[in-house]
Amino acid sequence: MRPETFERACRISRTHREALQWLYDIVSDMPAPVIVCEIGSWAGGSAIVLAEAVLDAGGGMVFCVENFSKTDGKEGPHTVPDDVREQFNTNTRDYPQIMLLDEGSPAAAESIPDGCLALLFVDGAHDAASVETDLGAFVPKVGADGIICGHDYIGEPDGVAATVNRFLGFAPQQLEGDLWIVHKTALDHGKS
Repeated sequence: MRPETFERACRISRTHREALQWLYDIVSDMPAPVIVCEIGSWAGGSAIVLAEAVLDAGGGMVFCVENFSKTDGKEGPHTVPDDVREQFNTNTRDYPQIMLLDEGSPAAAESIPDGCLALLFVDGAHDAASVETDLGAFVPKVGADGIICGHDYIGEPDGVAATVNRFLGFAPQQLEGDLWIVHKTALDHGKS
């Protein structure tokens, strides 16, 4: 990936630079075709990094799950401002390998075959119910040798870390600040 592309993605993204670099490094080393899914794409910064990594790996697809539709019509912690979808579309328009799934996790997961993902990156809403819904809907989509990882692994009692630990049945490996990772094979063995 060109340095200027990475810098642009860092400016757009809410994810830390080190985490974006880690995502790029791990995906770009995967065998093609690489199919990845990001839950919580916001304005598209991390989607750009994943798309560049998929290209550098030899090809594939990036599913981006972001519910821009606001189907409940209510303002709240999960409401996406109206201009963010436009930002996402503008920022990712040069990447035909990005497929936006503009719906909640359960509905979006229905569009993806079980076992096809090489990597799942969870960075959507940060409340316990949303994290559990995201993991429940998408972990079956990850291939046997795939990677499940996420952002904002912090120690709030009802936050991401506690929910991830509860869902997995163990604490995953922590990387680069607040990133977490587990290999799908570890889910059968109860360890990261």
